Amino acid sequence: FNPEPIADFIDAAVLGDGEEVVLAISEVVREWKGVGRPGGRDELLRRLAVTGNVYVPKFYDVVHAEDGSIEAV
Repeated sequence: FNPEPIADFIDAAVLGDGEEVVLAISEVVREWKGVGRPGGRDELLRRLAVTGNVYVPKFYDVVHAEDGSIEAV
C-alpha cells in the first residue's frame, strides 16, 4: 500500500502491519497526553513520524511527474 495518493486526505498512515505498531503508537499518544499535549497536533504527528513506522505527509515535499508518478521526495 502506497499512502501517497491519499496524502491530501490523511494526517498519518501506518507503514507495514498495523498489528506490529499499534502498541508503539498508543504509547506515543499516551506519553504525549501525559505531559500535557505539548505542541498540539503537530507535535503529536512529529512524535509519530520519528518512530519510523508512521508516514506523516505534512513533513515531506513530494514532487509528481506529469504522469502522476513520484519524481522526487
